[in-house]
Amino acid sequence: MRKGAASVLRHVAVGEQLLAYELSFGSGRHLAISVHPDLRITARAPAGAEADRVDARIRARSGWIHRQRRRFLELHPLPHPKRFISGETHYYLGRGYRLRVRCGRPSVHRQGGLLMVVVEGAPSRRKVRKALEAWYRARAVEVLGDRLERALRLAPATLSRPKRFQVRRMTSRWGSCSPAGTVTLATDLVRSPLSCIDYVISHELCHVVEMRHSRRFYALLERLVPDWRRAQDRLNTAVR
Repeated sequence: MRKGAASVLRHVAVGEQLLAYELSFGSGRHLAISVHPDLRITARAPAGAEADRVDARIRARSGWIHRQRRRFLELHPLPHPKRFISGETHYYLGRGYRLRVRCGRPSVHRQGGLLMVVVEGAPSRRKVRKALEAWYRARAVEVLGDRLERALRLAPATLSRPKRFQVRRMTSRWGSCSPAGTVTLATDLVRSPLSCIDYVISHELCHVVEMRHSRRFYALLERLVPDWRRAQDRLNTAVR
């Protein structure tokens, strides 16, 4: 706030409905439930956790799960996989930019409402994707690092500096905080509006102080981001 081994499909009765979800186990200390844009439900539990307890947690979160699915349904049909050709829309800080691919000296830059990608030789999907991924990572390191420092400056008496900060590709999380105090943020987070970025950063910095999603954790988050639920809802409907 997971990549793992093989998952098992489980079913939970919620009223008259049967809710299917994929359960896997990992080295984390907390249960993580996710609803994906393709409407799949996944749960990753600590190694050794009892499946029945996970079922109970899925049942308790069923209201939230249904709300997330409804939001994703509003986005269906889901966008086609990116082809990395001129005319596609790619997002940066919540704003959509039209991709324009050219040949020449390699570079990536914004120009008005365009995201200009210049590659050497004949353009190809691999070349354009590689150039964009490098550009997004560079922007993410800069922007996310700046916003993290901003959060720490705004609440120096409340938050603690993480032991380590890193940005990397994450396929099913926007961020995480390890028990050792390492805060990791997803590269793709830089595609989201600043309000969403600030929410994720505040969420993970709260975990530096309180690892569990306890009352203390949410009281701290509420103090830092009073409208965090709105930012969370907006972020949960984002399709990367």
